[in-house]
Amino acid sequence: MIRVPLLFPFAQMPATTAPALGAPPAGALPGALPGALPGALPGGGQELRDIIPPMDVPFWTPANITLAVCISILVIAVIAFAAWRWHKRVRPLPPPPDPRRVALEALQRLSGAEGEALSPLEFVVAVAEILRRFLEARHEMPASRQTTEEFLDNLERSNQFTVVVQEQLRRFLGRCDAVKFAAVHADAEVRNGLVFETVKLVKEDLA
Repeated sequence: MIRVPLLFPFAQMPATTAPALGAPPAGALPGALPGALPGALPGGGQELRDIIPPMDVPFWTPANITLAVCISILVIAVIAFAAWRWHKRVRPLPPPPDPRRVALEALQRLSGAEGEALSPLEFVVAVAEILRRFLEARHEMPASRQTTEEFLDNLERSNQFTVVVQEQLRRFLGRCDAVKFAAVHADAEVRNGLVFETVKLVKEDLA
């Protein structure tokens, strides 16, 4: 028989024995699982590395500092607003002006240029109004909302003033009504007399 040489050299390579099914590859560690890479640890895990030590993270970072400043400003603003509201709520009201001082100041203005610019009727009305407002503020009498007759009747029933004071008020209001309704001329002497009598009644506080 004639032998024909093969055209492909690798065909003459010795045959290798294939590993058995399920056998670990060459170079694998004892106990390694089938299919594991050489050098792998049992159980499929890779080589263990050292544990990274804990990192020291600073608390006062720029962001935390900015946040703390904003919160502090907000808290201070809330406290200041609450204190302002409390102070405004509990602040006592100023005392009312003294009725005697108010009446005397009005009479002083009326005895000057302010009174000279008024007509006799306007002057008498202004003087009587000053006295009525004084009685209303000082003795809680509705004097400015009553006629002369109503005021005098209420004065007699109130028992707040003596008979002498009631007579003084009756005479004073009668002189004012004479100028208002009887067209009695109110010259400078009459005006000064009305102002003087009103000042006396106010200073004595109708005692």
